[in-house]
Amino acid sequence: MKVEAQCSDRVWLLSDDSQERAGDCAVGVRACGQQNLDESVFKSGPVNEVACLQVIGPETVERIADIGAKFQLSVACRPLVSEVLKGDKIVNMDYLRASTVAYTVYARKVPRGSLSARLPEFDESVCKDD
Repeated sequence: MKVEAQCSDRVWLLSDDSQERAGDCAVGVRACGQQNLDESVFKSGPVNEVACLQVIGPETVERIADIGAKFQLSVACRPLVSEVLKGDKIVNMDYLRASTVAYTVYARKVPRGSLSARLPEFDESVCKDD
């Protein structure tokens, strides 16, 4: 599962235990922090042992396929630096603000390969500095 924010180049890939890239930071659907990119807001210690993004809810969600049309997304990290220089361009690497209250996210499921499966495009014109 992919989480992107408008005007940011940072892309989070959330995984479950059925995928190799899941990491050992938590159980369920999560994305672990990366040492050179993130810092934990609520816990001390190595950030790779922290679930920076995690799907939570009243019931445990252990597989991405189990996620319904509405879920809670917990964010527990912030970027070490919010902007980086790539070539001659400054790129935003910020993402959802860490919060003790989880975000409510609405999702839709579509059949694999269908034309309606395409993600909506971000309007990048709102991101440009004038």
